[in-house]
Amino acid sequence: MSEPNKDTNLVDITDCLEAVGVFKFWKNSLFLILLAGLIILQLSFWLFNSGYIKASGESTKQATVLAAQSGTDLTAVTSVNDVNSDAQIIKEATAIVADANNAVAGDQEVQKKDKRILPLKISMSFSHLCALIKTVNFIIIPVAILYCLTLLFILKVSLVGRLGGISHISRAFFVSLIFVVLLMPWQKLAGSYFCGVLYSPDELLNSFNKLADGWLITKILYYCRFVLYWLLAFLLLLSSHIRSCKWASQILKRLGVI
Repeated sequence: MSEPNKDTNLVDITDCLEAVGVFKFWKNSLFLILLAGLIILQLSFWLFNSGYIKASGESTKQATVLAAQSGTDLTAVTSVNDVNSDAQIIKEATAIVADANNAVAGDQEVQKKDKRILPLKISMSFSHLCALIKTVNFIIIPVAILYCLTLLFILKVSLVGRLGGISHISRAFFVSLIFVVLLMPWQKLAGSYFCGVLYSPDELLNSFNKLADGWLITKILYYCRFVLYWLLAFLLLLSSHIRSCKWASQILKRLGVI
């Protein structure tokens, strides 16, 4: 009576191992996609933050608009009869034109400085960077959810087939849950109260522009948001994958005993 039960158990274990082999393939594939997505997001941040990729010349456009407006004011002033009012308006318009010229000169100086500092030439505009970030965000969210579900299915198969390594795969599953929670762009729902690792191009641009105030706390929060927060999610993903690899090795050791 014991031999049929033993054969049945071996068949069940074999079926479970075949299912685990399928889940293991998808687990590793999804992990590589998530890893590549996180690396692309971090490289995008540093390319923009270092000045290799710049937003379209907003300051230059603003300066041109100010100059045009000031020129319009100058033409309108000539039709005014009050001489004192004309002098005041002309003085203000001249100041606006001077500010506009200074802004344009400042942009040109920054561009010259960037050419000296940045030896590498990257033919990529900010619009291309925006498209890249949006594409990565679109792909990485469903892939992260599938990765978490794959670990859940592996956990269930391991429990049913009594394959072992339950502690490792359980920890890998719960770490992946935390990773998915941190990854989601909660700032789209909760505003500025809580944010996720994923960011939009507008958020990156607005956060970078806030650095102009010169406050140290602003710079600290800026790098914590885009670097340390990303590093935490990256380590969680690696921890989950390492736990799942330990689970696989423990199953192989048990099969060697069997």
